[in-house]
Amino acid sequence: MKKILVVDNDVMILKFMSDLLEKEGHHVLTTQDGLSALEKLKTYRPDIIFIDLIMPNIDGEKLSRTIRKIPELNDVHIVIVSAVAAEEKIDVSEFGANACIAKGPFAKMSGHILYTLDRLGNKAPDCAHGNIIGLENIHSRKITRELLSCKKHYDAILNNISEGILELNLNNKIIYANPFAHLITGRSEEKLLGLNLTDIFDASHKARVMELIHLIDSGQHKINDDSSLILNGKMVSMNVLPVDDGDNRSVIVILNDITERKRMENEIRDLSLRDHLTNLYNRRGFISLAEQQIKMAQRSEKKIQLTFIDVDDLKLINDDLGHDEGDKALTETAHILRHAFRQSDIIARIGGDEFAVLSIDISDLSSQAFSKRLQEKIDEFNAKDSRKYELSMSWGAALFDPKAPVSMDELMSSADKLMYTQKRAKQKADF
Repeated sequence: MKKILVVDNDVMILKFMSDLLEKEGHHVLTTQDGLSALEKLKTYRPDIIFIDLIMPNIDGEKLSRTIRKIPELNDVHIVIVSAVAAEEKIDVSEFGANACIAKGPFAKMSGHILYTLDRLGNKAPDCAHGNIIGLENIHSRKITRELLSCKKHYDAILNNISEGILELNLNNKIIYANPFAHLITGRSEEKLLGLNLTDIFDASHKARVMELIHLIDSGQHKINDDSSLILNGKMVSMNVLPVDDGDNRSVIVILNDITERKRMENEIRDLSLRDHLTNLYNRRGFISLAEQQIKMAQRSEKKIQLTFIDVDDLKLINDDLGHDEGDKALTETAHILRHAFRQSDIIARIGGDEFAVLSIDISDLSSQAFSKRLQEKIDEFNAKDSRKYELSMSWGAALFDPKAPVSMDELMSSADKLMYTQKRAKQKADF
């Protein structure tokens, strides 16, 4: 007695096969599509599987390929039972089947099925490799040839596009995935088919995906680039389209990997917000971030400090030693500021010889301690050997207090005035 699974969406074929095989003493189970077959194969280990080639919810070829990738099913014999054998003379061994029987009159098919069982039972050589049993009893149909030709064209397109295409049944189970979908999800075919769509996303994105699926009856919906999902460590956009084909309703999901595009967009945006010489934020970047921080400071009722810093005598360095040395002085200033301030502080070159720093958390920072630390870093730098000049800076710090809030422009103006007050005091001391 053999344990046999029959997979076919035609209930007449299922009854015919069950009656025939059970009469021969075999144990027979049936399913009506590839998805149901995969679910049954989780608990049932047949000796032989008869598979219809054309079915909804995972066709016979894809089902056969998937079964062959499951180690526990390596020894199972697969027999394709094809209604399009005359129109598509395929070699079923290419996708893992052991034999192919052409669908035809039941009286003829009975003999072909029993003949195939006998060959497989006696461990005879596979009867696949292009040999279709019962082909002499059927005739080619033009309309079927045309449909199969269209399918081949569509398969060629879907297998080579750089978008992930998934098809879901009405229970949101994945019944089709093209090669790029495997790449995006990081899951092989046998691990992807039969999963619920939400299973492939992180827990933080499941609710958004389900919300989109629930809206499908109202038409096409998408998660676009601006609100992308994370899938397998990649940023993806998702387009969901309903397909209503009479009784066979399904959902098409289109996944686009936008990781590289987002990276490039971020780089371009970063370039527009950064000073190319020092790689600090530029004026635009600084003001944008500073305004955000001021709003956060107001909500959290925490003080922040804005410091304006000016490189003393940069014009003299440019005039006496050249602009290359002046540029070097600016990059050295940026280096000193990075070491004098904390990583959480926002440091920028806002123009020419002027720098600005927004200190976010100043609960443990007094203006005297800050000035002392900055001067120590400048002195350490100037103590290095072989310097052509000493770097000198002037600075002024203004406090933003949420209890007496001021605008960003007013805060910058206060810090600027205090910085120039120190600069003028230095200049007077030099005379």
